[in-house]
Amino acid sequence: QTGKILRGSNAQSSLAGNYSLGEDQALTLILEDNTNYVEERIWFASDNFRLRTSLIKSPNGFSQTTFYSEIRKLPPKEAA
Repeated sequence: QTGKILRGSNAQSSLAGNYSLGEDQALTLILEDNTNYVEERIWFASDNFRLRTSLIKSPNGFSQTTFYSEIRKLPPKEAA
């Protein structure tokens, strides 16, 4: 699946871009304008373990990368 996305707020200018959901169920967002490039990838390694990476490039040559891992607490399993 692919589509268009628009991100913005009153405090910053909007960025337009694209999203894609791969066969591996990873969501990739790519947003850019004439000064910024942002790429973010989000996926679940297991039912309660989410991973996320991001890359930000600016025209002055500065790049920033981040990696996040998040563990969600699963609800208790019901007794059979």
